[in-house]
Amino acid sequence: MTDDNQLTGKIDALIRDEAFEDGAMLLGDAGTPEVTTAMLESIDMTMLPRDMVFSVGASFVTLAVSGKRVRHVTAASDDLEAQELIGQPVNVDDADTLQKLASVLLALAAMNGKMTMARQPVSAALDVGNVGVGLRGLSKALGPKPAKVTSSVSTLMGDLNDVLGGYAQINDGSITPVKGEAALAEAFAALEPKWSELSRSHDRLRGWADKDRLLTLDGVLPDDALAHFVSLKGSQVVMATAKGSLADVATAWARATE
Repeated sequence: MTDDNQLTGKIDALIRDEAFEDGAMLLGDAGTPEVTTAMLESIDMTMLPRDMVFSVGASFVTLAVSGKRVRHVTAASDDLEAQELIGQPVNVDDADTLQKLASVLLALAAMNGKMTMARQPVSAALDVGNVGVGLRGLSKALGPKPAKVTSSVSTLMGDLNDVLGGYAQINDGSITPVKGEAALAEAFAALEPKWSELSRSHDRLRGWADKDRLLTLDGVLPDDALAHFVSLKGSQVVMATAKGSLADVATAWARATE
């Protein structure tokens, strides 16, 4: 379907069986570049307000995260020397605070042992505005090789993780269900002629053959789920989101195409 590695990573995160230990997700071996990437990806997959506890043995740091952004440090073990950061808003414009946060995360990631991550209900009300730092800012602060960040189908599906019911790949015009219940897969297949006709109609009327687009239909999937045809940055998928999720889809689409 696509060569977009970012999309592949997001899809894998949605469908793979994760390993857990005492209720916390195993991210990998600390001291490896992969575990830092796993930390960034888990933050980037978190839309709803959550306290995220990253731990290696007895060492830990708890980050208040929402909207894919770290808002502040909630707690940390003494050995990470992060006490002055607790409760301090983190913003990409505050280079000093951002670099201190990066130092704490790098110190934790460099320890010996397995790193785990647990999401918990947020312990304090969070600013839902633009305060906080996301994947791009964190990647640059962690350096020296910032993680690749692209706005694509991966961004859209990551934002919609909490309302995403299933999706299908589009290969050479054919729809291949990847995630979802059997009834949803059957509904996707039945819709294939409709998506094809809608796509052709838009190409003819709007000249959108190579442009980003999101087409939504309701009343065509089980449980009143919304059906969406997405063409973004050269990638195409069909996906289903929960009933009443149109506002979430609109917000996610704006972020993915900004």
